[in-house]
Order: sequence, then C-alpha cells, then structure tokens
Amino acid sequence: MEIKLPLHAYQVHQSRATINKIHTLVFSISLLSLLYYRFSTLLQITTGKIPWLLITMSEFLLSLFWILGQAFRWRPISRTAFPERLPSDESLPPIDVFIFTCDPKKEPTIGVMNTLLSALCLDYPPEKLFVYLSDDGGAPIMLYAAGEAYNFAKLWVPFCKKYGIKTIAPEAFFSSLNDEEHCHMSSEFFENLQDIKSRYKVFKQLVENAVQNDESCLTSTRDRPACIEVMRGNAIDELDKRKVEIPNIVYVSREKRSNHHHNFKAGAINALSFYNVSKNDIYNTPLRTCMKIWWHGLDGLMGPPITGTCFYLKREALYKNSAQGDINLFDGERRFGCSDAFIASICRKHVVIDKDVASNKVVEEARAVASSTYEENTQWGKQIGFLYQSVVEDLLTGIFLNYKGWNSVFYDPLRPAFLGTGTTNLNDTLVQNKRWYSGFLQICFSQFFPLTYRPSRVPILQIMAYLYILLLPFNTFLVLCHSTIPQLCLFNGIKLYPKVSDLWFAIFLVIYLSSLIQTLMEVLITGGSLKLFWNEQRLAFFIRSTSNLFACFGYLKKCIGMKEIDFTLTNKSSKDGEMIKYQMDVYDFETDRKFLLILTTIVSLNITSLAIGIRRAIMEETYNEWFGQIFLSLIITVLNYPLIEGMIIRKDEGRIPTSITLLSILLVIVLYQARVLLL
Repeated sequence: MEIKLPLHAYQVHQSRATINKIHTLVFSISLLSLLYYRFSTLLQITTGKIPWLLITMSEFLLSLFWILGQAFRWRPISRTAFPERLPSDESLPPIDVFIFTCDPKKEPTIGVMNTLLSALCLDYPPEKLFVYLSDDGGAPIMLYAAGEAYNFAKLWVPFCKKYGIKTIAPEAFFSSLNDEEHCHMSSEFFENLQDIKSRYKVFKQLVENAVQNDESCLTSTRDRPACIEVMRGNAIDELDKRKVEIPNIVYVSREKRSNHHHNFKAGAINALSFYNVSKNDIYNTPLRTCMKIWWHGLDGLMGPPITGTCFYLKREALYKNSAQGDINLFDGERRFGCSDAFIASICRKHVVIDKDVASNKVVEEARAVASSTYEENTQWGKQIGFLYQSVVEDLLTGIFLNYKGWNSVFYDPLRPAFLGTGTTNLNDTLVQNKRWYSGFLQICFSQFFPLTYRPSRVPILQIMAYLYILLLPFNTFLVLCHSTIPQLCLFNGIKLYPKVSDLWFAIFLVIYLSSLIQTLMEVLITGGSLKLFWNEQRLAFFIRSTSNLFACFGYLKKCIGMKEIDFTLTNKSSKDGEMIKYQMDVYDFETDRKFLLILTTIVSLNITSLAIGIRRAIMEETYNEWFGQIFLSLIITVLNYPLIEGMIIRKDEGRIPTSITLLSILLVIVLYQARVLLL
C-alpha cells in the first residue's frame, strides 16, 4: 500500500512562544498593579476626578486590548510546503481562479491584465484551470483589454512554459528588477525575448489607444445587463510549432439596476502582498503585524480568516451548513436560487466540462444567475457564499466558516504567489482603514459577534483574537485620551502620574518599556528595522486618531438612520511624483481636511503642553512630579515630527495647508482658555 506523504508540515516557534508566555505573566502582574493604583487613587482624590476617570478607563481598555492580543502570540507556527509530493496531473482537482476589479480609474487596466496573464501561466494542468475576470464596474475597456490580453497570452504562455519563467507577470518580467531571471539563458531566448517584448508593447499600446480615443470606455453605467464572455483557444509555439493549451478566460459583469441593492461585493477583494513597498514603508502597506505576527499565531489555533486574496477555498465550504455535513439541497431553490443547472452543478465533484462544449445554453444560464434579482428570497449572502452584512465581507465570511467547523492554514512563502499594488499616500491609507474599521463595527453589532455567536464551537484563544481585531475601532478612545487629557491637565496643574521617586512610577515604566520592546522585537525578527518600527508607531497613531474615530462616527450615523456605510474602493493608481515621495519617506498630506485638522490639533496641543510643562517644572522645581506628563507630550511631539515639518517647514504640494495649521492653533488656544470648564 502506497504511503501518502503530507504536502506540508508546520513548526511551532517554541522559544518565541515561551518568551511570550513569560512576558504575558510579568506584564499581567504589572497591569493589575497599575489598575489597582488607578482605582485606589481615584477614590482618594478630591480634584480632577473626571480626567482621572477618563485616563483610568483608557488604561483599562488598553489592558483589555493587550490581554486579547496575546492570543496571537500563544502558539505561533510556520509552514513548509512540499510541491514535489503533489500527485500526478490526472489526480489534481480542477480549480477556478477569480480576478476581481471594479473601477479602471482606480485599478489601472494594464495592472489587471498583468494579473490575468499571470493566472493563465500558472503551473497547473491547463484543462483543469479556469480563469474568471469579475468586472463589477462593467466599463467597456475591461472587456476589450481582456480580449487583447488573451491574444497576447497565445504568445506569452508558450514563452513562459518553454523557458520556465518564474516572474509570469510581463510588466514585472520586463522591468530591470528581474535581470537575474535573464541570466544563463541561450541566444535563442534573447531573440525570443525581444520579439515577445515588442508584442507586449503593442498590446499595451492598443489598450492605451482605446482609452485615448474614447475616455467613456473607462466609465460604467448604473443600469446594465449581465455580460458573460468565454474566451478559449490554443496557441502554437512559433519555434517548436507545437500546440500549447491555454486555460479559458470567462469575463463576468453582473447585472446592475439602480432600484436593486447590489451589496458592493463583486469587486471587493484585493491582494495583501505588495511589490511597491519601500524599505522603511511609511504607510504600513504590507500590514506587517497582521501578516507576519497575527496570522502565524492564528495558524497555531484554527487558522486565520480570509484576508484579501491569495487564498484557496473549497467551494463546498461556501455551500455547506457545517464542515462535517453534506450540502443541503432540500428546498434548493430557496437556498441557491431558481437555476436548476446551477443547483445540479453544486452536486458535481471534480467534474471538468469539455471546453469545447461551453454551449450558448450554458452561457445564457450563467447570465440568468448573474442577474440583479437572482439572489432575492435566497440564502445568498446570509448563510451561503460570501456574507453581505459587512463591508469587510472576507473577514466576516472567514469567521463564519470557522464557526461552521472549517479550519484554515496560513502559508507565507519567501516568494509570494501574487503581488498587488499598495497605497502610497496618506489619504488612501486613512480612507482604506476607515472602511475596514467600519466593517469591524458592523460585525461587532451583528449576530456574528464572536463572544455571542456559537462561542462553544471555537477555542477561547480564537475568540480572543477575533475580539481584538473587531474591537480595534475603539482604540481611538485610548489614543485620543492619552494625547489630550494629560496635556490639558498639565495646563491646569492636575497631576495624573506618580512622582518619579514613587515606587508606582516603576510600574508605568515597566509596562511602557516592555510593551515597546516586544513590538520592536517582533519588527526585527520579521525582517524590519528600527526606522520601520518607528514609522509603524506613527502610522498607528494617525489611524487611531482619525480612521478609527470616523469609523465610529460613520457607524453611529448608520444607527440613527442618517447615512449608510459606504464601500470605498482603494485607489491602486498613483499621481506623478507620489511614488518618489513615498520612496524618500516623505509624507503626502494631500488628504481629507478633517483628518488633518485632528492630527495637527493634537500635535499643536502637545507642543504647547510640552513648553508649559517644561516651564512649570523649571519655575517650580517640580521635575519629579511632572515628568510623566511632560514625557508623554515629548513622545507624541517627536513621533509626529513629519506633521510639524508639513505645518511649518515644507513648501511643496504635499505640505499641510496653512489654513489647517492656523485653525489647529486657534483650537488649541480655545482649549487652553476653556481648560477650567473642560476639567
């Protein structure tokens, strides 16, 4: 009997887990001591009770977040894959590759087509590989470009197969970054390289000319019918004159009608591994903590939820009521819709339809399924498929699948499978995070809140991790409290921290330094640097002060019926000079003015507080008493130096507008004058 070897193996990072557990014990004792100090002192003080209460609540929330966050660090693991152990091509299952796009103005067409060409070149039996381009915008340029891309693929796929090309996105392959892949190749390769490169330029020119000749091709209409186009055919290797099979492309643009809510789903999933990331990444584009710490930790439990793209999912996971049960076809029309052909296809397992018999009847049936009314009175978006109750449908669906009994595994290879384009300006970063946190709040106040939705079905550590993620929007409270309350109290002469000579001060010092060191070590062991660590701390401050706050406001507006939470597509295109600033670690402050006003007001307040605190300490010789509040103002001021630079020093287009700077100073003056009333 043949013994089947595992396709992957995992390794627990035992030393890291042990250190984390020891740190958890020490830190927990320190937190309990801090909370005891806060609550016991709160009962004794006679002045400044409101700021003391706010700071105590903030530190309690901080303690709660820290405890929940230890779930990610309890059992971190990493995986090794063994592709050489894969079965023969005949035994491999068919797979569907979905590429989602929505707006060619924000997601450049050439970039989408490079993803499409990459998928066609995957090292997988072509007769079992089906590539879907889901275009939720329905702009004419995307269908035209897909057709031209398929024509170019008849040259590109044979070229990649013949020479074993690893960088299968032509734009990346032809760039100077991939000169190493051109080494050790024959003269025949270089001849073919020049030919294929010129053909690619022709392909790009055709797409660009189409846009220049008719800019309306970038625009989609709110009312349009479903469009499904199947592109199929084979290629001939021009040198060997042999037939090369190419996977089919299925272009899908669902029907949209202005009188039907379409749930924003068909173009909502984006790559979370990026190629345009600078060394010191000022916008935390690759979500390092999430991808390098959190998901490795969850992999040691039930696995992480779905996050962006680069994931493989069993189709039955979206259809079944539980991982152990069968697909429930009882009352199939109510669950899956009125298409008998679609319901019948759900029951098939690993059936490959001959590409030549994709008849008009099948395509017409698919158009019916893509209609705007097909999902009405069904379970789509409620119990099957991707769930609709949140604008972060990937996270919600991943949590839902965990609660249905499905486990996931996280594989983070040194060479990523696909790379996307990340945000390279502050506005896109803050708007993107605002959408994510709005989605977290939607889950928090839905039936799927992890603490109340079938909590017995998943481990307690998994629940803690999900709670940490979903409660992140409330971080805004603790950040805004610590960046304003101690500073205003310094104006009024209200002490919030113990003297440096007091034993209680050591507790604050231990908590601050140990938390900082743990975060720094995690950055360093995942390939980061001290400068990257500092940049991440700054961006976290920006996000918690603005994106989190307006996500909470947005959800509050939804609750009182003022405005629904919008799905805002992340911009993948960049302006002239934007990438240069990003690579030079220069912030682009051309962002929403309400974001800037909050950030500049906080910085102005802390600069003022720092000056007044130093003056008070010198004049009264009370360094010992005011050190905690002065140090906090100093850290916030130094951390946000790029904001000060944008307010005062910079003169370029990315600076902070003078009107915002003056308004923030005016607000600080008002706060200073009203400090007695506020506290």
